[in-house]
Amino acid sequence: MTHAALDEQMTADVSRDLKGKRLLITGPTRGLGQSCAEAFAKQGARLLLTGRTAERHTQIHAALDHPADHHVFSGVL
Repeated sequence: MTHAALDEQMTADVSRDLKGKRLLITGPTRGLGQSCAEAFAKQGARLLLTGRTAERHTQIHAALDHPADHHVFSGVL
């Protein structure tokens, strides 16, 4: 399943309003984590993205809807 198809399915499956809700997403740089980050940002959620790869986090963060509403923490916990 492509990211776009998963994004559409997730958007359709989420029944509650996420606008303004705060969500923590681990591993947002690829796969399911990236799809979740993209879908939830489109729905108005405010995200905290965490993981190890700072450069990739910066790219994902910049590509999200309303990047100023989201925060990134990169490092090993």
